Amino acid sequence: VRKSAAFALGEVGGQLVVDPLIETLRDDKQGIVRQEAAVALGKIKGDKVVGPLLTTLKRDKFEGARKQAAIALRELPAELADAGLVDVLKKGWGVFEEKQEVLSVQTEVITSLTKLGNAATAKSITDALKSEEDEWTRWKLVFALGRLEENDNSPVDAMTAESKHPNYVVRKEAVLGLGLSKDRKSLEVLIEILEDKNEYKSIRASAATALGTLLDERAAPPLLAALDDKHIEVRASAVTALGAIREARAIDKLIEMFHTPLEDKTVKAACVTALGLIGGEKAEAVLLDILETDTEKGDIFTNAVTGLGELKSTQAVPALIEILEDQSLELDARWDALAKLSARVKAAIALANIKDQRAAEAFGRRLVDESEYVIAIVDKDGKKIPKHNWGWENFVIATKPF
Repeated sequence: VRKSAAFALGEVGGQLVVDPLIETLRDDKQGIVRQEAAVALGKIKGDKVVGPLLTTLKRDKFEGARKQAAIALRELPAELADAGLVDVLKKGWGVFEEKQEVLSVQTEVITSLTKLGNAATAKSITDALKSEEDEWTRWKLVFALGRLEENDNSPVDAMTAESKHPNYVVRKEAVLGLGLSKDRKSLEVLIEILEDKNEYKSIRASAATALGTLLDERAAPPLLAALDDKHIEVRASAVTALGAIREARAIDKLIEMFHTPLEDKTVKAACVTALGLIGGEKAEAVLLDILETDTEKGDIFTNAVTGLGELKSTQAVPALIEILEDQSLELDARWDALAKLSARVKAAIALANIKDQRAAEAFGRRLVDESEYVIAIVDKDGKKIPKHNWGWENFVIATKPF
């Protein structure tokens, strides 16, 4: 009954219900009731609820109440809530009774910090980094700092310092954060990390990826040099970054890498994606050839399909229509994300980008074919249950330009 009452007060809202809910959050003997009070206060918002929610987050023995308090705080002003959230994150990951915090609560704390985090949040985090020794906590502080949604102050200086931390995980997170900052001041730091042959290959690969997110043409020379790196991860990330910055000087080298028999398939697939982004006649010719000659129909093939859509290649339309209509190609249509991985859906999206009227008739056939919009899922009792087909949903969306 008390739980339902707390829920009802949250639905009613208004300042008149705040004090009763705060009292419930503080004094009720049942954790599930305190949990519902935290949810209700999060709906009502207002500066007055911040302190009680932080107290619950820090002290309540019931995990559900602490978790809901963390979730509620993400809807409140960062200037009031985030210093307290950082204090909880500094407790580390462990057992609450041992003055740490469980992972489920810490996950919500981190999400709350990053959702509306701003300069005040960044200051709280950077201050915490000055004295934090626990490596898990440091890793998560760096993670949060790199993902603040509304931080106008660049985190580059703090991230640069963390990129030299002795712990591998902290360094890697800092490198990713430098890329996410979109601050071009991080360019030289990332180039230095990419070129450091004594650094772990995955961190160097992360530096290459981060350089791609900066979209700064000054990153091109070191990325081009990294195409000859001995490590697959580094080469693949450099290829992806060069595609992101549309570096035309990479075209010939990417084509050469793609045609090298001993090159890793991951790198080749990345080359295909990059060629689709950079464009040009040479790139288009390679992608068209893949549609004709590739028999595996794996990532290389589907990346070529996407790339030709990016290039708006009218030459590719007949082949793309054939792929769209080839029901022998695998299409896992149970979920949207799975459907989008298939060559058929990628072909539909590519044809929508190209906007060639030759595709209209093919789309029409797909939309009236009953086998396209219902799939049967076998449940645990052996019964077939019809389920919405996300492949068909994507075909519908792709017809809009026609």
